[in-house]
Amino acid sequence: MSSGSPADQAGIEPGDVVISLEDLPMATDGTMADYCQVLRTQGQDSTMNVEVYRPSLDLVLSGQVNGDELGLPLVAGTVVGDDGGAADAPIGSAPYSYTTVEDEQGLISVSIPTAWSDVDGTPNPSFGPSIWAAPSIEGWLNNWDVPGIIVESAPDRSSTEIDALLAERDQSQWCDDFGQEPYEDPLYFGVLQIWANCGGTDTYYIVLAAAPFDADYLARVEVQAVEPRDLEAADEALATFIASI
Repeated sequence: MSSGSPADQAGIEPGDVVISLEDLPMATDGTMADYCQVLRTQGQDSTMNVEVYRPSLDLVLSGQVNGDELGLPLVAGTVVGDDGGAADAPIGSAPYSYTTVEDEQGLISVSIPTAWSDVDGTPNPSFGPSIWAAPSIEGWLNNWDVPGIIVESAPDRSSTEIDALLAERDQSQWCDDFGQEPYEDPLYFGVLQIWANCGGTDTYYIVLAAAPFDADYLARVEVQAVEPRDLEAADEALATFIASI
């Protein structure tokens, strides 16, 4: 990769593996033929979506050639570079594949790793419509070394209670406070809280308290991230969750 080339300007570094270009998988035959074919079809000056696997971080980065530089999504970008935690976990786990799941009422939906196949979509009587998922829900609830997710909505709580919800989900007894970030996407606004080194492990616990722009109720997303790909799963959840009432 030469200095000043479109790949260099996109932020692709030596050692990065191009996974897809314009949503087409690359190196399917172990050569650069796929990459060259897309360049010939699109033109070297075209703006093209690109996904890159960076082994040094064990994370997938998204960006554009001749467009937006590669960047990390919110959760992964927030924790990369800290002195301990999931971002520094051993490399080797294969990237997740994802599937969309819904609660039994059809009010909650989210994209989760297919490996998190233990799914409970029954309502939470103390909150509202709910979906929980993990490789093992029991293992996740009782250990810091099993990833998992909660997505729920509370029809009886308002957007003024975002801070109160985060206080209720305080993990300071078990984790280090990694700080808060304001959160906003096309549907929701709120606050993202990240807890680190939970239970003396490298695990992160991510809590989003949010409210929709067009209604007044609360939603929450919580993810336990044990390894780097779980941070990507957290970002996938934030990008795809719908919590209705």
